[in-house]
Amino acid sequence: MRLRQFCIDWNPDRRHHPLGPFPQERSRAVSSESDAGRSHGVLDDGNHGGDVSVGSWPVDRLIAAATEIRLRAHAPYSGFLVGAALESSSGEMFVGCNVENASYGLCVCAERNAVAAAVAAGVTDWQRLAVVVDVSSPVAPCGACRQVLAEFCEELDVLLVTTSGIRVETRLSELLPRRFAGSQLDQGADEA
Repeated sequence: MRLRQFCIDWNPDRRHHPLGPFPQERSRAVSSESDAGRSHGVLDDGNHGGDVSVGSWPVDRLIAAATEIRLRAHAPYSGFLVGAALESSSGEMFVGCNVENASYGLCVCAERNAVAAAVAAGVTDWQRLAVVVDVSSPVAPCGACRQVLAEFCEELDVLLVTTSGIRVETRLSELLPRRFAGSQLDQGADEA
């Protein structure tokens, strides 16, 4: 079975890109069997660098992907652009940006969009998340995003980064202690 996914080929040397800071885009059919190990629906130039093991992205590449996708955010009401890059345990990367709506309750955060991209690709085992914003200090994911991330990976490394380069490293379990878990739903059924 072949899946159609949108892929973005990232050119780290922007001087050669005709549009400046935006990555080159193209759509292509992706076969999950033939493209095993390749990142799907992500910013990728195919070179993960020689300084890390196969299947892992250097932290700077993860941050660069979140920084690039941040520019695609739809935030006409707040002007607060957020980019997120989620790295799976197998080394795949999934990106998301925030999408606002005039009906504020329908807005979706960058982190949840990255989660949705990963889940749609069948990947639910993650090791690291980078969140990039353009304010004076790093911003952590909102409570809803923390809960959604914890549904899949409670011990996720989280990098909170500003476009000026300020970084805070933490873990999801520190950002969301005593999270609500699916196992607690079973406790309620036992009492009934």
